[in-house]
Amino acid sequence: MFLHDPERLSLSLITGEPGGILENYGSFNRDSHIRYYSLEGQDFQVGVQGGQDGAILDLGSVEDMMAAYDYRETVGGGTGYASLRWDEGELWITGPEGDPDALQRVDGQEQLYNEERDADRAEIQLGHVYVVRIWDRREPDFQIVSKFKVVDHVPGVRTSLRWELIDLAPRP
Repeated sequence: MFLHDPERLSLSLITGEPGGILENYGSFNRDSHIRYYSLEGQDFQVGVQGGQDGAILDLGSVEDMMAAYDYRETVGGGTGYASLRWDEGELWITGPEGDPDALQRVDGQEQLYNEERDADRAEIQLGHVYVVRIWDRREPDFQIVSKFKVVDHVPGVRTSLRWELIDLAPRP
């Protein structure tokens, strides 16, 4: 995502395409779920599309996640991120020592259900893992849950994510 590019300022968490589009002499929303936001800092903002709201949970760095959930990480730090899953409305991570059959409930996930607020923000931190939940005020059955890791960040210029959609309801 690029701060100064109206097309690639935001991202669709369903398709991975840029959230904006420039056409017919105008700048329009295509499908924006998360955007690079910079008024007072360097933040992600979620739930920015009309009629939708969102919440974001910062799980911290690979080291933070290993300390919190006592699992063994691979070289490059992909185990915790890859193991994150959404099952029956809850967020889970690999068990102690990486046992795939011993999942642990992720702490703090209640904030993903705080539907009293509008668009939520989180500070962009290189190497941090985040989980986002988007809901629609007009369609109560709709939700998007996505995980991502910040793999590159140049403050005030760009940020790059490794992301994955982990729940979409109702499915198209």
